[in-house]
Parts: sequence; C-alpha cells; structure tokens
Amino acid sequence: LLAVFLACLAASAGLQILENRREAIQDAADEIDVIATLAALKIQQPNLLDRAAAARQLEALARVLPESAVSRGRTLLLVDAGGTVLAAYPPSVSAPQRLTDLQGEIEVITTYADRAGVMTLTLGDATQAIATVRKLPFGGGEIAVMQSVPLVLSAWQTRTFGQITLVMAVMVVLVGMGAAYLMQAARARAADEVCEKVRHRIDSALTRGRCGLLDWDLARGRMYWSDSLYELLGYERRDEFLSFGQVNAMVHPEDGDLYGLADHLAASRTSAIDHDFRIRSASGDWVWLR
Repeated sequence: LLAVFLACLAASAGLQILENRREAIQDAADEIDVIATLAALKIQQPNLLDRAAAARQLEALARVLPESAVSRGRTLLLVDAGGTVLAAYPPSVSAPQRLTDLQGEIEVITTYADRAGVMTLTLGDATQAIATVRKLPFGGGEIAVMQSVPLVLSAWQTRTFGQITLVMAVMVVLVGMGAAYLMQAARARAADEVCEKVRHRIDSALTRGRCGLLDWDLARGRMYWSDSLYELLGYERRDEFLSFGQVNAMVHPEDGDLYGLADHLAASRTSAIDHDFRIRSASGDWVWLR
C-alpha cells in the first residue's frame, strides 16, 4: 500500500506539473494576444522609413501600455511593409534584421496576422518563443510581440522546484516510516518466535513433570490453562481462556468449590495456597490436582 501510495503521489505530482506548464504557456499566449491587439490600437502612425522615429514610437507605446505588458522578457518589434524590423523594445534586445529570419510558422503569422493567432517560433539562439503579429490600422506595417519560452516558464520552474522538493520530502518521510515499520515488525516477529520457543520449552517441562500451569485472573473471572494441563486432563483447547464457572463446574462437589478460595485470595488473607482437589477429565474420570 505504501508503494502504491508513493507511485500515485509521484504520478499525481507529475500530471500537476505538466498541467501547470501547459497553463503557463496558455496564459502567456493569451496575454501576448491581448498585448499585441492593444499595442496595434495604441501606436501612432510612425515614419516606417525612419528607424529612429520607429524606436521613439515604440518607447512612447511602452509608456502607454501597462507596465506588466513589457515585463518578463516580452519584446515589441515594429516591422515595415517589406518585413524589415525597424525597431525593437526593449532597445537592448538583439532583434532580427527581418521578421522572416525567425524560424517556425512565421510565414503563417505574417501572412494571416490577426487571424493566425499566437504561435511558436525559433529565435536566432535556437530558443523557442511565443509570438504573434498585428497589422497596423493605418496600413503599411506590423507590430510583433514575442516572449521566449524559458522566460515564460521561469515562474513555473520555481513553483515546480518547490513542488518537487515537497513531494520528495513527503516520500522520504513515508519511506522512512515504512522502513521503521518493517524493522519493528521484524523485531516483533523475532520476539514472538522467542516467546513461542520459551512457551514450548515450559510446556515440555510441565508435561514431562506431570504438571500444568493455571493462570487465574480473579478480576475478570477467567483462567488460562497451559497446553500441558489440557493434555493432563485430556481436553482440547478451544479458546484462549476458560471462564471461572466452566472450571468450577469440573471440580468434585465433595472437594468444595473455587468461590471460597477466590474470596480467600481476594481478601489477601494468605500469600500461599496448598489445596488438593479432584477435577473431571475429558474421559469422565476424576483426576487429583494439587
């Protein structure tokens, strides 16, 4: 059960991690889609032949957009009608010379623009990126929004590390508890074996000496007979304990009953007993016991 639980725990954690990754990428794609649409509406008509003017337009656009729109490695690219990248924001980003330099489904994005939606591209350094393109409303240009997949998954990786650490800690604790349980169970089995050997030795000694062991629990009104006592009287063990009434019914009526003896013992008026009495055996004969 412990192994099955650990396997289910690991499988559940793995499925949750994969689902969180899918959700992180989907959320980033939705945000990029919204940001691209908003950027295309907010940007003023630039001079698409002037790179400096295009750069100023992107800087002005970044100030208008929400701060989170250009965070976490998102990049804005302003492209002219011929597909040449005029400016990028942030300015430090090493943008491609042309949008078609990007690999993947860039042709689909540039051809269908708004209708193409958000797709995955391969950047110049071979990293994957999520990108989309919007046609500028005044025509003759496009604006692209990109974000590399490693930056998209940075927060997911942090959460995943925490989840894996927690799951591993739980698994270590459970494995440790399972190992402790197995060790304790092994020690218990060894102790039971020792007790069983001792019991057999005591029974053997009692049987050879024509003796029996009777353990009388006065408070609960029950007795325990050793195997040697059963053998001495010819009975077979059916239960672990015999009731006081069962044993008292076997005693010969002329030898008194055990109630008086029990009352004498309960009153603590003696510390030793020497009592002879007859008890009926399984064959119906009376056997003297002391």
